[in-house]
Amino acid sequence: MAVDTKRMYEEKMVKSILQNKSLEQLRPGEQGVIVNVPANSFLASLGFRAKKTVKIIAKELFNGPLLCSVDGRNIAIGSDVAGKIIVNSTEK
Repeated sequence: MAVDTKRMYEEKMVKSILQNKSLEQLRPGEQGVIVNVPANSFLASLGFRAKKTVKIIAKELFNGPLLCSVDGRNIAIGSDVAGKIIVNSTEK
């Protein structure tokens, strides 16, 4: 019995890890729940905090800014910053 429980836990953890990606990796229309944000009071003031849902509205070409929706507000952030925000991607 314990072996089955352990296997189920491991499968759940692997699935969770595979769903984690940087905000920069999401495509327009995709959304995710923020898992980890760099310690930055400016990002927190914009609404980028753990357990918040963020949706990608648009991405500019050539590593340009991303337009995101957090707490009903549209916010543009640089792709370098978006690459440091880790989200657990969710289905639309």
